[in-house]
Parts: sequence; structure tokens; C-alpha cells
Amino acid sequence: RGTLRYKGYVEAIKGLVKLGLLDPNPNPVLHENGPALSWKQYMCQLTNQTDSIFYDNLKEILFDRLEDEKTLKCIEDMGLLSDEPINKAGSPLDTVSLHLANRLSYNKHERDMILMRHEITVRWPDGRRELKGINMVHYGDPEGY
Repeated sequence: RGTLRYKGYVEAIKGLVKLGLLDPNPNPVLHENGPALSWKQYMCQLTNQTDSIFYDNLKEILFDRLEDEKTLKCIEDMGLLSDEPINKAGSPLDTVSLHLANRLSYNKHERDMILMRHEITVRWPDGRRELKGINMVHYGDPEGY
């Protein structure tokens, strides 16, 4: 998949960075053959908390690090605070990438769309200016790429 862009995208990515979730270095906790681990348990480890912490208390600790309610909500919406078991891939970056690839994949018969608009100002030899718009709309194939 390509990049998902929406209002708040940059802040969400910065939040993942602040939490260490985009670290490309191997983490022993995320070794494929290590013990089972949920996203909540992993977040507890990242914040030096016991995994018996109340959910709302963990969210407060994460809010203190993220300093943004919308970013925390995004982290929560991505399932990164859930009791869902992690499919570990060695590093935080690879593990989060695998999680999001599965979570954000299209369902059968869904497709993506690219919509772009470029506006260009043309200055003619006589000094006139004219605004030209160029549009592109392209739909993905629901059966493949």
C-alpha cells in the first residue's frame, strides 16, 4: 500500500516515532519465536508499566508522551492498545507495518482511488494570466493491483 494521507497524518506518524514504534532495530520482545504478547502489553513495556495497569491509566501515560488527544485516538483506532496478539516481525517498524497492512487492507470488492488536482497559472506573451486546472481520477482494480 502507499501512503494514507488525511488531516492529522503527520501528527499520527510523529506519535508513532515518539513511542518508538517506527524503530527499525530488532527488539528481543518482538522476536518471532518469543512468548505471545498483546499490543497493550507491548505498550506497557514501552512506557515501563506493568501489564496489569488500567486501560485509562495507560492512555493517560501515553497522552503525556504524545501531548495530543487526536494522536492518542489514532493510536487507539489503529488497534495499538488492544488485547489483540501481536504478529511479531523482529523490529517495531516491521511489526507495526505488518499489523497495519493486515488491518488496513481492502475487503473483497473494495478498491482504492487516486484523485489529484493541479492548478497552474499560465502567463501569456501579452501579459495575461490564466488559471488552468488539471485533474486525474484513477480507480484501482478490486481484483488485483
